[in-house]
Amino acid sequence: MLLGHLLVYNAIMNVKSPFTQVALNRRAFLFLGAASGIGVIFSQVLSPSDLKIWSAVYSCATKDWSPSQKKPIAAINGVLSLIREDKRSELNLALKLLGIAPICYFLTGYFTPWDDSQKVEKVLERWRLSSNDSEKKLYSAFVSIINSAYYSQQSSWKAIGYPGPPEYSRIKGVL
Repeated sequence: MLLGHLLVYNAIMNVKSPFTQVALNRRAFLFLGAASGIGVIFSQVLSPSDLKIWSAVYSCATKDWSPSQKKPIAAINGVLSLIREDKRSELNLALKLLGIAPICYFLTGYFTPWDDSQKVEKVLERWRLSSNDSEKKLYSAFVSIINSAYYSQQSSWKAIGYPGPPEYSRIKGVL
């Protein structure tokens, strides 16, 4: 059992991710090891998909904005494709950890908050105001990607008063 905890701790701390800055005391170390072991066993049953997490965060972050996008996941995929590979792998690791219910509880305070928009709002607010740099980085990453996905779509431009790119940039071969 202790060997499993050490392997999980070593694997998490050796990966360069937003979670490598977490200072673990003995209780947190044991909890994270147990949660990881349980999460690996039950991950197929308990974990939501990445699309579910992105949809929940997107709908929560843009709920008062207009217009609403028809296909936010396509816009998010477009933004994610432009991110450097190492940063994308860190974000994928964070999403995988958030998809495992026991680890999600450790990071968010809920086992699966992605079905309830009020829980998602509380998680994002907690991360935004957190004294933990890892949670602030995670909040910043989510919000930056959501903002980029929203404002990159032409349907959003009229709502914010952006006329669009200059005409000369649309002419092939000019730039």
